[in-house]
Amino acid sequence: METKTQSTDVRGGWTSASNAAADALCPGRHIAQRGIPETTSEAADSGRRVHAALAAFVSGDRKANRPLLDRLSLEERETYDACLDIQRKLVTQYFGADMGNYRPFFEQRYWLKFNLGGQDYAHSGQADFVGRSGTRILLLDYKTLRGDTAHSPRNLQLRDLACLVAGNSVPTTEAVVVIVQPAVTHSPELCVYDQEALARATKEMLQRVWASNQKEAKRVAGEVQCKFCRSHRNCVEYQKWAGEMTPPSMLTLLGVPMQAWTPEQCSRAAAALGPCDNFLVQLKDFLKEKLAKEPDSVPGWELKPGAVREKITNPQGVFERFSALGGKLEQFMPAVNVTKGALKTALNSLTGAKGKQLDAAMKTLTDGFVNAEQTAPSLKRKEDGK
Repeated sequence: METKTQSTDVRGGWTSASNAAADALCPGRHIAQRGIPETTSEAADSGRRVHAALAAFVSGDRKANRPLLDRLSLEERETYDACLDIQRKLVTQYFGADMGNYRPFFEQRYWLKFNLGGQDYAHSGQADFVGRSGTRILLLDYKTLRGDTAHSPRNLQLRDLACLVAGNSVPTTEAVVVIVQPAVTHSPELCVYDQEALARATKEMLQRVWASNQKEAKRVAGEVQCKFCRSHRNCVEYQKWAGEMTPPSMLTLLGVPMQAWTPEQCSRAAAALGPCDNFLVQLKDFLKEKLAKEPDSVPGWELKPGAVREKITNPQGVFERFSALGGKLEQFMPAVNVTKGALKTALNSLTGAKGKQLDAAMKTLTDGFVNAEQTAPSLKRKEDGK
């Protein structure tokens, strides 16, 4: 579930590295989003909790780190531990004999300000982790959620961050960027930028930032640039693009029944599913918000009250009442649903085991009592379009 948040814009209204790829595809999206509140979600809040705990640890503030750790769920704590393990391995692997001059930095925002054509501009990026030793830097970007998409470190966000960090420090001869995503791999890919590559990337970054700050910048709709854009309701380009991909329009454009689709038409249909779903969700949310404020704003439609879902919060108390009626344990147990996540948390609390030790304890505890069922397969785009 997403909710709108109105907070101080740490970017100061300027572009940022986190939007680099989207801004490159749609120069007009940056200005289009100004003044529109950002959204947050439970998943995003979970990621922020893990990042805050990592930042406190790396900074050496153990007093601040303890309460932050206590707020983590078991899954979040395991992600936190895995990120630190991978970080230590990468730092040792990269700096080696240069560890004597090594200094770590976490969750710092780096800025680059410049003047072009008599106009001042600024661009920034917040780096999860930066390790520096002499003229070399190691930059890590943490993906702490299982839903995060694995992707190559050769992307514009990390390339921007490498340029920003290099430009805010003593001369940098080499910058290495790495995506740390414990849910995917504990041996992540490294991408190396030398001075020549950093200079070329910086020049391209400045040109993109300039283009994104022009009032007449063109809007170009597409899957990547529209995914997290906050200007959906104010963007005709997005509505046309997404509307053309909704099922009725898509089928009309194809002009033939599904059974007769060519492989290329099937690929086109598969590519439309994501944008189509997103557009319909946004359209539904818009209409629901409109009806909530003005009940007569959508003639012929009204809001249906949401379903009331009940959850038993005291299973022990229910069992005692069940027993008082003459019920037996073997009669009660089929009505009980034990989730592995909750059981794993309870086992961790009982034994103090974590990581692989906890996984082994869970296997011993549940061995022979688990029925594994695989869900139906889902569509997934091949990496690099292969």
